[in-house]
Amino acid sequence: RSFDGVATEGVNMTGRYSLAARLLPWIMAVGFVCTALAAPAAEGKRLTTETEFRELVVDQQLTGDRMILWYTGDGRMTGSSRGKRIEGQWRWVGANLCRTATLGDEDLGYDCLAFFVINDLVVVVRGEGSGRAFALRLPYKGSQPGDSEEFACVSC
Repeated sequence: RSFDGVATEGVNMTGRYSLAARLLPWIMAVGFVCTALAAPAAEGKRLTTETEFRELVVDQQLTGDRMILWYTGDGRMTGSSRGKRIEGQWRWVGANLCRTATLGDEDLGYDCLAFFVINDLVVVVRGEGSGRAFALRLPYKGSQPGDSEEFACVSC
């Protein structure tokens, strides 16, 4: 449809976007993460050992939707999210990373997280892999600090 030559697809006449147009970016992001999680093992995998986690994630700057996060080799996690400082401790338990953390003044408590890696994308799923998920990016090989791209956080 058009109105005086201006496309109005997805926009009602009051200038507000339709519900479908507003939800489309979120639907696409969730679809991308779900597709990434269903990727064949050759393209991505769940990290199930501390050795795998240390080789691929530890001491790397992970970036996401207004988030920067580091898991250090001495069991600390640090970073920031939406302008608030993240601090905590982590250890590997079974097939999950378990952590205690704070976000600013908020105590995030204890949670065990499942980690999936697909190329430079790290998908973190709370509740031992059955909770809400968010995605972070690993730095590209050969990149410098601050060069990494951001990826939207889904259901953070």
